[in-house]
Amino acid sequence: MAEAPPAIAEYLDFLRHEKKYSPNTIKASQRDLSRFAAHCGKAGIDITRADEHAVRAYAMALHRGGLTPSSVQRHLSSLRSFFRHQLRLAARAPIPPSSCAGRACGARCRA
Repeated sequence: MAEAPPAIAEYLDFLRHEKKYSPNTIKASQRDLSRFAAHCGKAGIDITRADEHAVRAYAMALHRGGLTPSSVQRHLSSLRSFFRHQLRLAARAPIPPSSCAGRACGARCRA
């Protein structure tokens, strides 16, 4: 299997070390996310920038590929968890100092 994009690798580390998920759950998430990343790559989309249209196209491709509805739902569940994690990371990111020049900014601004 090809090396996972950094965002996926970081997410899998989060599942492994912080959430303490089982190895089987992590492997399933890796398979699901790698498959989605390959789908996005064919469409020229960065996995971290995929929108609802990319996810719908992916779900339809899974269905057309013969996956059962429960397997498609598992894939979508993996994606939901991955994107929630990405949102949490974005919410914790400090505001770059150049973006708050000339205005009073809160404690999240780091010089």
